[in-house]
Amino acid sequence: LCVLDGQNGEIAWSTNPTGSASTWTTATLPPEEPGRPWQPQGSQGAESLACLSSGLCIETAGDGNLQAGFVATDNVRSGASSWVPVASGDKHGQYPLAVACTSIGGCSAGGTGGTIYGTGVGNDPAESGSWSDEAVASENGQPFTQVSCPQGRYCAMVDNGYTLFSSTTPWDPTSWTGPAGDRKSVV
Repeated sequence: LCVLDGQNGEIAWSTNPTGSASTWTTATLPPEEPGRPWQPQGSQGAESLACLSSGLCIETAGDGNLQAGFVATDNVRSGASSWVPVASGDKHGQYPLAVACTSIGGCSAGGTGGTIYGTGVGNDPAESGSWSDEAVASENGQPFTQVSCPQGRYCAMVDNGYTLFSSTTPWDPTSWTGPAGDRKSVV
């Protein structure tokens, strides 16, 4: 299964991604708050999508005016109605912009105000309350806009100032280190 995200809450999926356009299905995710349209992330960055091998997918959800930080589903093929809001656990007044999950199950996200979010191996990232956060001093307060977990337990995150942070326990927001190994916590 291949899942792509687009703008304004649009997603597409296919079990034959190299096939023709007719092998792809599209949907627009429901708004996080009933009666409100999907909120794009604007100048902070595009929505970000991560899927685990179990079939669970999680996407950063909005523009900061919304209550939850993510939307998630364990059945993409069910379409937009299967996606539900998930609270980010933010305690710093920020919101997530980019999300990635490790091959062993923990997920991490970066967001505005240099905030890093994490949910541990064995936790369900689609459960509100499973995420924790830590404010980290990214370069000049830049938001974290890209995160990647290429193998095992290792993840890397970069802010808009191109400062690289990394962790080998990325689901723990306090484990991330920046340049020269400094954690640079602002909490």
